[in-house]
Amino acid sequence: MTSAEAKFLLQAYRAGGCDAASAEFAEALAQVRRDPVLQKWFEQELRADTLIGKKIQSRAVPAGLRADILLGARVSRRRDRNTVFRRRVLAAAVFLLVAIPGGIWLQQKRAEQFCGWQTEAIETVSELIAGKTNFDAESPRVEDLKTWLHAHGAPAPGALPAKLQPLASLGCKTVWWNDREISVVCFHLPDGGLVHLVTIDRTGLAGAPPLYKPKFAQRGEWATVSWSEDKIAVMVFTQNSPDTLRALLAALKQNTFWAAIFPACRQLDRS
Repeated sequence: MTSAEAKFLLQAYRAGGCDAASAEFAEALAQVRRDPVLQKWFEQELRADTLIGKKIQSRAVPAGLRADILLGARVSRRRDRNTVFRRRVLAAAVFLLVAIPGGIWLQQKRAEQFCGWQTEAIETVSELIAGKTNFDAESPRVEDLKTWLHAHGAPAPGALPAKLQPLASLGCKTVWWNDREISVVCFHLPDGGLVHLVTIDRTGLAGAPPLYKPKFAQRGEWATVSWSEDKIAVMVFTQNSPDTLRALLAALKQNTFWAAIFPACRQLDRS
């Protein structure tokens, strides 16, 4: 079995391990153990499915739905409609019972459709915040972090004006995703929060965000904005709503320092 075949099959694998002993997945799981790239994808898929499952469980079926369906079936019997009509009633009932939670699942699935590098960056920051991993370099001066990134051949933000007063940085972290290096730089916000800047080489990057056109999205508690510029793709995210992030960047675009880091800020008035 090839990795592509295993990946196709494992899209039906249920999170939680209930399919771990299934003979249908045995060969695909063996391929996962042989292919590190496939294993990374599979782990990300399981995490996403687990999150989706939790969100579905948190959504209650509309009150009275079951009673309304059963009442409709009883009314149809009392009216002695023909078999075709009764089948239509039952079909509608099944549709409602399946479509409502299914629609919620699809909505949540669409909301979670981030590119792999974006998911990897968010997970990296989550681990940094939780203390499960450490910065590769730490400094309140972003220039120090840029120097470190350049010295290690990692993607980095653009040139920064030396005389301006930037937000204080915390540190930077690099991780690998699909043979590409991702750089994450974390900054303090004036209100005590954090904002995170991600850069990755966009050459041949599938699903790269549009050039200089910020694309806002929400993933759980994380508000994100992504775009491409020159040879890199960029994502900025924080634990706020997309509106909060939009307002933050709209304010920062007036600051020459941030305009140098985020040329796409100039597009915010038109996005």
